[in-house]
Amino acid sequence: MKFYEKAFHFVPIFEMSDDSGVSAFIRMRYRGNNFTISKEGLPGYEHYKSPKSAKTTPQMTFYVYVDDVDQVVAHAENCGCKLLQPVKLQFWGDRKATLEDPYGSVWDFTTRVQ
Repeated sequence: MKFYEKAFHFVPIFEMSDDSGVSAFIRMRYRGNNFTISKEGLPGYEHYKSPKSAKTTPQMTFYVYVDDVDQVVAHAENCGCKLLQPVKLQFWGDRKATLEDPYGSVWDFTTRVQ
C-alpha cells in the first residue's frame, strides 16, 4: 500500500495496521479525493483481491488528472509500473498515458491541454 504513496504521491490520511504491524487498511487523498486500499486476505474481506492475484483483467480504470503527465509516468515507471500506453494527445484534449501497477490495477494519468 505504501507503493501508491511513493509512486503516485498519494497522501495517506488514515491507516490501520494488522496484529503484525503491517498496513491493513489505508485511506489516501489526491487533489481532495479520498479512496481506500485494503490488504488482501483480511478476515471478513477475503474476496478483496488485486487483479494480479485474482488472475483477472481489471474491470475498471482509474482516471487521474495530474499537472505533468510526463513526470508522473516517468516516476511511476521507475517505481515499478508497467507502461501500457505511452503519453499521447487524445482527441478530447487530454495528454494521457496508461500504466499498470505491480498489483494489476490500471491507471490512466492525464493532463488537460485543450
